Amino acid sequence: MRRRGTAHLAGIIPVIHNSSEFNMDWHDCLMPIAPGYTAIEHCVYECAMAGCHTIWIVATDDVSPLVRRRIGDFIQDPVFVGRKSKFPSKDRRPIPVFYIPSDNSYDSAAWSIVHGASRVAEVSSSISKWIAPEKFYVSFPYGVYDVKFLRQYRQSIINEDNVLLSSGGRTVRDGEYMAFTFGVKDLKESSRLLNKLENENLFNDQEENIKDVFSLDKIFSRVIIQGSEQIELSYCHSIDSWDNYCDYLSSSHSRELKHPGKLIISYREWNPVGIEDQTGG
Repeated sequence: MRRRGTAHLAGIIPVIHNSSEFNMDWHDCLMPIAPGYTAIEHCVYECAMAGCHTIWIVATDDVSPLVRRRIGDFIQDPVFVGRKSKFPSKDRRPIPVFYIPSDNSYDSAAWSIVHGASRVAEVSSSISKWIAPEKFYVSFPYGVYDVKFLRQYRQSIINEDNVLLSSGGRTVRDGEYMAFTFGVKDLKESSRLLNKLENENLFNDQEENIKDVFSLDKIFSRVIIQGSEQIELSYCHSIDSWDNYCDYLSSSHSRELKHPGKLIISYREWNPVGIEDQTGG
C-alpha cells in the first residue's frame, strides 16, 4: 500500500460519545450529512483523499459493527479511481480500513486519538518496520467541510511536518473538530501528557471536569507546535449538537455535499484466501 519515497500516513478516526440531544438508536457518527452519506463515511473519504495508506477507526465494541456495516474492509483511493486506462480496475488502489476497540471511560476524543495511534504503531511495528506509521492524520466525524480540495495538498500532508486544517484561524489547538497530522515523537509526548493528567485526576469524579482535563485543546495545544503549517478551509460546520446540526442542514453547503460514489466507498469485504469471489466486485 505504501508508495516509494513517501512517509507511511495512518488515518485515525476517533468515535466517542453519543450526544443526548440526538437521542437516536444509532451512534452520532452515523448521522446523515447528505443523501445516503453519513458523517463516518465522510471521515473515511477525507483520510483517503489526504493520502492515508491505512485507516483506523477507534470505537467501542457496540458501535464498531454498525460502522463496519457502512464502511466495510477498504475504500478505493479516489485519486486513482478517476484515471483512464485500458484496464481501469488494475490502476485502483484500495486502502484498508481497520477497527480498534476502545474503552474510553473519559469520553475524550484526545484520549481515543492517542490510544488509537499507539495501537496502530504497536500492531504495525510487530508485523514489520516497513509498515510502521511515521505520521498520523486525524479526522473527526463531528466536523463537516469539503475534503476534495485536500487533493492539492496531498504530498505536503504526507511528507511535510505537522499540518493543521483551520477555519477563521481556529484549529484543533482551539478544540475545533478539524483534521491535523502529528508524528511519532508527538505521539510519545501526548502519551506522557495523558498519563500525567490521568495520575493527577485519579480521584476526580466530576464528569464535566474530567472532560475538560482531557479536551482536545488541553492536550494538543501543548504537543502540536504553534508554527505548524495551516490549511484554511472555505467553510467548516460542527455537528456535535442538535443546534449545530440544524445550522449545517440549513446551509447551502449541505446541498453541495454529495456521496463520492459507491465505487469509492461502500460496504465491501476482502475476499478470503482460497474462497472465490461470487459477487464479481
